[in-house]
Amino acid sequence: NLDELERLTDRVAILSQGRLQRVVSAGGAHQGGAYRLVLAQPVPGLAESFADAVPVEGRSSEYRVSGTLKELNERLARLLAGGATIAAFYPEQSRLESEFRAAVKEGGS
Repeated sequence: NLDELERLTDRVAILSQGRLQRVVSAGGAHQGGAYRLVLAQPVPGLAESFADAVPVEGRSSEYRVSGTLKELNERLARLLAGGATIAAFYPEQSRLESEFRAAVKEGGS
């Protein structure tokens, strides 16, 4: 469980096919990417703040959004200013999971 590993460790060595691919400092901040946005209720102004929002199938008021941290913060501020209530906002993958996938892909090439 990479999420738990990220909470418990300072550094993680990623091995692929018996070779060290990289050492990652766990618990670091995300630099942007794909996130999940969950609203307490539908918001008419969502498209103005998050034009790229993609609804998550089978989940009402949950969307996939992406961008840099600066862009995401600005968009969230606009959404909140418009009266939205955000129930959750979290990365689709932990930073460690992203690093792991990239390392394994590099090691398998």
